[in-house]
Amino acid sequence: MAAHCGVTTHQASAAINQCSGHHFYDWINGFRLEAAAQALTDTRQPVTRICHDVGFNAKSTFNTAFKRRFHTTPTAYRKQHDTAKKE
Repeated sequence: MAAHCGVTTHQASAAINQCSGHHFYDWINGFRLEAAAQALTDTRQPVTRICHDVGFNAKSTFNTAFKRRFHTTPTAYRKQHDTAKKE
């Protein structure tokens, strides 16, 4: 990303930190987690597949990040939204 913008990785990271208030990896993971939440509600793909499709290398890391963001597990999130669609 930094090379594409013509800046150093340090400059890109500093700009993201300043504009978003988050560290680079937290910022990226935010996009990944939003994509995962969407996939959990829109598809029947297994959680492990979604985890890898959105860019996480380990399911444990994904589950921890997901729970920190949404205050529930990916499986429970899917069940909550399945119930909401039926009502």
